[in-house]
Amino acid sequence: MSNLSPLRLLVISDGSVSYEPPTNVEVLNLRYGFTAAVSPDNFLAWWQGDSLAVDERCRELNGGFRQQVLNRLVTQYLLKTPVHGVVIIGLYGCTLDLPRIFNLFKIPVAWILQSDAFLQLKDRDRTTDACLKDALKKIAVLNDDEDALATFQPAVTALAQVNSVLLKVIAGNPPSSGRESQYDYSLYEFSLRDHPLLCLIQQPDVKHFAGCKRVLDLGCGVGIFLSLLQEENVSAIGVERNPEIANYGRGMGLDIITADALKFLEQSEERFDGIYCSHFVEHLPIELVQQLLTNLARVVSDNGVVVLAFPDPESIRSQLLGFWRDPEHVRFYHPELILSLAQAVGLDAEWTSYQDQPHNVVQFNVEPPAVAELLNAHDLPPQTTTRISDKWIDKLLGGLGIASNAHLKKLDAQFSGLQKYITRQQQVIIRQQQVIEQLTNRTDQLWAVNNTWGWNDNAVLKLRRRKRCP
Repeated sequence: MSNLSPLRLLVISDGSVSYEPPTNVEVLNLRYGFTAAVSPDNFLAWWQGDSLAVDERCRELNGGFRQQVLNRLVTQYLLKTPVHGVVIIGLYGCTLDLPRIFNLFKIPVAWILQSDAFLQLKDRDRTTDACLKDALKKIAVLNDDEDALATFQPAVTALAQVNSVLLKVIAGNPPSSGRESQYDYSLYEFSLRDHPLLCLIQQPDVKHFAGCKRVLDLGCGVGIFLSLLQEENVSAIGVERNPEIANYGRGMGLDIITADALKFLEQSEERFDGIYCSHFVEHLPIELVQQLLTNLARVVSDNGVVVLAFPDPESIRSQLLGFWRDPEHVRFYHPELILSLAQAVGLDAEWTSYQDQPHNVVQFNVEPPAVAELLNAHDLPPQTTTRISDKWIDKLLGGLGIASNAHLKKLDAQFSGLQKYITRQQQVIIRQQQVIEQLTNRTDQLWAVNNTWGWNDNAVLKLRRRKRCP
C-alpha cells in the first residue's frame, strides 16, 4: 500500500449522513443498503450491481458473529483495491466490526454515526458493549455530535473536522512497506470465511457439551464456537496461536489464550470435562495427530467429552471444492483412522456423524442399466378389430335365439378376435409396467450415486474418556 499514489480514501456509506470527502484525494465509494429481499446465495450480504445489499435483520446493533455479514465482502474488496484510509458511515450490526477488520490491515478509520445510532447504544448487551469498545480503540477519529460516546476513546470530533484529523493520522502513520505483497493468514481468515455461516455450521456441535462445567476450544480461531457456548452459559476458554486473531476474539469479550495448541496441551495441568477440536487434525502430519490425541486423553477428565471435527475424505465437495483452499492443510484423515488412534489412548466413540448420515456406497457403472424396449405400434392388431357397430350388436342379439347358426359362428369369430386384442393390450401394459419399473430402478441407482454429493463436508466424532485405571 505504500506505493499508492495519489492518496486513496474508501468511503463505506448507507447515505444516512451527508459527507463531503477531501478534494485532494482519490475517493472510492462503496455503498451498502438494507433490504428485505432474499439473498441469491444464502449469505446475508451480497453484491447487487456496484453496491452491497444487506439483509434487514443485520441493521440491529448486535455484536455477535451472526451480524458480521460485511466483513468477507469488504475485505475481498480491500484485497483487490488497497487504500490509505477509510471512512465508515453508519453504526449497525453489520458495520460494528468493520473498524477491527481494517485495523488488521493497519488502515486508519474515521467513523461517522447516523443520528439514530444513539437509541441503539443505550440498551446494548455485554457482547455488543465489548465489541463496540474494542472497535472504538481501533479507529483514528469518531464523529458524534450528541456526545453520547464522550467517555470513549478516541476523542469525539465534529463532522467538519473529520477529514483533517483523518488525513493527519494517515500522514503521520504511513502504511508499512510491502504489506500488500506479504500473505498473512489472518487476511485469509477474514476474506474467504463468512462468520454467520460458520455459526450455522458449528451450532449443532454445541449439544455435545450440555452439562459441561469447563470446555477447552483448541485452535479456536476468532472464537466463534466459544461464543456459541457462551450463549448456552457454558464456561469455555480457547487457544489460538495467531496473536492478531486471538486479540480479535478477546475484543469480543471471549477468553482466548495466545499459544501453540500442541504446546499448550503438553504443558497444561488443568483438566477439562469437554474439549472441542475443530478443523485442526488436517493441519498435522500423522505423528502429531497421535501426539494430539495422547494429550487430549491426558487433559480431559474421566468420562469427559472430546469432539473432533475435520474434513471428511468421503465428501466429494470437500475433496474438490473446500480442502485445498487452506494453505496449511496437510492431508485428509478418515474418521475410522482417527477412531482407532483415539481408542488406543483411552478415548471411545460415543457418536459419529456417520450415524446420522450413513455413507451407503453404490456401484458406479460405466454403462447405464439396460431397459426393455416398448412394443411398437405396428405389433398391434388393426384398429378395425375393436369396432362394434350397430349391425354387430344386432347379430349379437341374434345369438340369443333370433340369429342363425352361421351368424353365431361369425359372432364367435369376432369375439375371438376381440379376445386376442385384449390379450395383446394386456401384454403391452405389462411390458410398459416392466419398463417403468426398470427406469425407476435405474433412476434410484443414479440418485444413490448423486447422493454422494450430499454427504456432509465434515466428519464429527464425539469421544468419551475411558475411566483411568487406579
